[in-house]
Amino acid sequence: MNVAAIFHRSSGNLCYAADQDTVVLRLQTGKDVEQVTLVCADPFIHELTRRKHWYGQHYIMQCLCELPHHILWEYRIKPPFKRLQYYFEVSAGEERYAVMEDGVFPIGDTSPAHRQCFKFAWLNPSDVIAPPAWVKDTVWYQIMPDRFCRDKNAPDAPKFLSWGQKKYFGFNHTYGGTLKGITERLPYLRELGITGLYLTPIFSAGSYHKYNTFDYRTVDPDFGTEDDLRELVQKAHQAGIRIMLDGVFNHCGTQFFAWQDVCQKQKIIRFPSGQVCRSLTRIIRKSSSIFPRYAPTGYGNGILTASALT
Repeated sequence: MNVAAIFHRSSGNLCYAADQDTVVLRLQTGKDVEQVTLVCADPFIHELTRRKHWYGQHYIMQCLCELPHHILWEYRIKPPFKRLQYYFEVSAGEERYAVMEDGVFPIGDTSPAHRQCFKFAWLNPSDVIAPPAWVKDTVWYQIMPDRFCRDKNAPDAPKFLSWGQKKYFGFNHTYGGTLKGITERLPYLRELGITGLYLTPIFSAGSYHKYNTFDYRTVDPDFGTEDDLRELVQKAHQAGIRIMLDGVFNHCGTQFFAWQDVCQKQKIIRFPSGQVCRSLTRIIRKSSSIFPRYAPTGYGNGILTASALT
């Protein structure tokens, strides 16, 4: 059996809440696996039934899809107490293995009392993925505005590279793509069958990609204005295309007001959200060693991340 091809984690698309009652479990295996059995039960079933060790019920998993080098297996279960403990048994010919959280073992060596099972801690309603119905039929097209299209009336600013020039490519090398440029290309996108545009960040920032946001309330002038954004959304909707913006809220750029406030006061700060920046020195030393080129004068680089706020 190709044990190296077996993979599972109790999160992401391999373990998640489908609704408020159902947990979806998936296991990836190699193509040599013929059958997968899910062994699962409540983590405390042995205490509820006055047994010494935990035990689980057996459920045959279904082949969800066959990939070029793998098979993806799935089972949907409704745990009565909204929690679950589980592992998998995989079979290929006469070979049988148990897939536990701490490894893959021959069936004879896999007493759940001595191995680590996977756990789904709690089926919390807030964890239920509930996208709008239209999403499943949407054909998405991702656009980084700077690199997509410069509108026909866009000024030829000195900081913009000639379209198609590839001699230089760096943090601040921009090509001048605009929101109006995207609007002008909507007929082309519609002809491709696109029904949804996913734009990388468009708000005020200091780079071509705009992931180091300075102001979440302002469209970056390199891309245009709020009116340009409104026009793009309106005309996209008229063409049957939805717009999704990339909101990057777990990190920001050096000119973000909260970071500038920390740099100026150099002390513990409690923001209105209740978060506290506790170690200005640690943040500055760590970030300035990574991005010294973009450091604010006298302070090292100021990349304020979610991990810096506690």
